[in-house]
Amino acid sequence: MIIRDETVADYEDVYRLILEAFAAAEHTDGNEQDLVVDLRKGK
Repeated sequence: MIIRDETVADYEDVYRLILEAFAAAEHTDGNEQDLVVDLRKGK
């Protein structure tokens, strides 16, 4: 396994991954993927 920093090219894949990962979570508000976007922007 190679662990590396995320690049801009990864953003869409990471967004979809988080969306799918939390889709069936018991405690979710459905915006976890958007939180990651906001964190990247420094909000």
